[in-house]
Amino acid sequence: MIPPFQPFVQVLEIVLNTVFYTACAWAWCCMTIAIANATRDPTDPQKIADALSKIPTNMPETLREQHLVSEGVFLQAAPAAICCVFLSVGCGILLWWKMRTVPSPATFPLVLSCILIDIVSRHPNDGLTL
Repeated sequence: MIPPFQPFVQVLEIVLNTVFYTACAWAWCCMTIAIANATRDPTDPQKIADALSKIPTNMPETLREQHLVSEGVFLQAAPAAICCVFLSVGCGILLWWKMRTVPSPATFPLVLSCILIDIVSRHPNDGLTL
């Protein structure tokens, strides 16, 4: 076994900082996803049908779907703008707090929280549903 290299109180402070800041970042991300999904419009089937009619019919179905995605048929500006604003504000606040408290046991948890916000805000619909 490895002997302890820090007192218990220091380890507890590091663990509590990690849990607190990542939980706050996760709550921020959940709020971002909820607001972005609330502003999302239903997909117009006619718009998809028009885009599908422009694609050659001799292509396999998976390539046709990939072509639809690459054409940007499903993109909406409002949810993307909301994710962008929340990403900027959330990471800005956390990095500002990190710079105010350096060096401290909260440095790594704050960076970890920024990474969490960055990943979730850039890919809000990759398997995350509320």
